[in-house]
Parts: sequence; C-alpha cells; structure tokens
Amino acid sequence: MKRILVIGGHSASSDDVAELTRFCEGVRQTYDGAEVGMLHVDQLQFVIEPEAMRVLDSKNGQQIAGADLVILRNKMRTYSTIAYCLSRYCITEKVNFFNDYSAYFPGTKIAQAVIFYEQRVPFLKTVYAMDHAALTAIIKKELSLPFVLKDAFGAQGTANYLIRSFEDLEKCLAGEPDTAFIAQEFCPNDRDYRVLVMSDDHLVFKRQGVAGTHLNNTSQGAEATLAMDDVPAPIIEQSHQLARHMGLRIAGVDVVPRLNSHEFYFIETNSQPQIFTGALHDEKRLHFARLLQNLLG
Repeated sequence: MKRILVIGGHSASSDDVAELTRFCEGVRQTYDGAEVGMLHVDQLQFVIEPEAMRVLDSKNGQQIAGADLVILRNKMRTYSTIAYCLSRYCITEKVNFFNDYSAYFPGTKIAQAVIFYEQRVPFLKTVYAMDHAALTAIIKKELSLPFVLKDAFGAQGTANYLIRSFEDLEKCLAGEPDTAFIAQEFCPNDRDYRVLVMSDDHLVFKRQGVAGTHLNNTSQGAEATLAMDDVPAPIIEQSHQLARHMGLRIAGVDVVPRLNSHEFYFIETNSQPQIFTGALHDEKRLHFARLLQNLLG
C-alpha cells in the first residue's frame, strides 16, 4: 500500500485542521487503497548536521522520508521557513513531493543551516521545531549540554542564550513563548570572525566578546580588529561560495574557530551587514568604494 503524507497548517487552528482533514479525505477517495496521513507544521522536528538532514514526525519519531509521496498543503507561504526546509529536505533525500517552495527562501537561521548542509561547508549541528515542547524533546535527544538557544529570526545577538541546564532551557522558553528558537551545538571559543564579502573582494575582522558572555557581536560590546590573515583560505573561499549561492553581492559571513584547534565552523550569513556603522568604518568604506567603482566605473 502506498503511503501519502499531507503536511500543512497548524494543529492549534481548528480551521487548518478541518481544511487539511477534508483534503486528506479527498486524496483517499481519489487514489483508492492509499494510506493517507496528516501532519501539521508545528508537529515537525528538524535535525541538520554536516553528515545528514532529517525531518521527523514529533508524534512518533519517524522520518517523513518514509512516505511514498509528500504533499505540502495549506498555508505553506505563511510558514515559509517550514515550506523551504521541507522542500530542500525532500529534494536532497529524493522524496517524491509537491509543491516545491525552494524559491521562498526566508533567510532564517534554520534555512541557512540547510544551505550550509547542501553546500557542504563545516557548521554546527542544529535542531528546530516550531512547538516548544517538540523542540525540547529533540534537543534532549540530539544535543549535549551546554548548547546555544537563539531566535531563528534574531539579529545582532538578541535572544541568544548559552544553556547550561534543562532548567535554564525551560525558563528561556517560558519567558519567550512566541519566539521561534533553534538550538545549536556549542563551540567553545574565545573569538569569532566576520568575513565581509563584497563581490570578489572581502574584509576579515576578528571579534572578541566581553567577559561573561558567549557572544562576539560588536552590537553586544565585542571588540573588533582587522585580521586578514587569521582565517584559512578554504574558509574564505567557502564564504564567497555561500554568498554567490545566496545571490548576495554583499554578505557578512560569520565563522567561529573551536578553542585550541584549527577547526572553523560557519555560524550564519548576514545579508545586511553594517557598512557605515559598527566597527572598522574606514576599512569597510574603502572596500565598499571599490565595489561601487567596479560596478559603476
């Protein structure tokens, strides 16, 4: 018997549940003998790491890749992050599905993790679920303490926490019930780097946070210094690769080195990096002037 899985809408919306139920019944009547399952976007769990990407049904822990056909239906554009990640998952895992929402790239941190996976660059294991209970469950299964909890839509280090206990996790989630969080493996470090890509050119600066925080964002008080030779050439090239893949002529690509090692990991790609504000004004202005000169003559 063929297994069809229909995904869409939110389980807390009676209208969404009713609409998806009607659609599933229509599928059963149209394709006789199929097993038709229904799953809502808040019942999904995502696990993305360099070796694999998995999307799980939080109700039974099974991968959705086990279905013969996945149908994305009902408010997919509303949940663009879910729609994008599901589409890319089905494509990479060769799952038969429709419709493809790959064109709806939302720029969120979980969507960027999908790009890191597909582009085969080094990054830290990342998990995501819309529902906080489902997120807690997948964190406990997939990550070790401490780990980083951060807003999937956040910027400049806001709503970004180093979680040292599950009591801390519970407090953070309870304090921000409406925040869409991702959780990420923690990489011990004493600095990170911003690779400011400007077309074929780039600028590299080191950021070191203040004592007592895991954050290295200059917007959170970190100090920035020019560091053109600190980041290995392959990481620089992969920074340009990511910017090109995402269609970004200007991008702030953040990488972190693991403490006492030569390993670097990509953290995120910022499509709107600071140019005339923040640190290293003169250096950024000079590189930006080169970009404009190359484009305009």
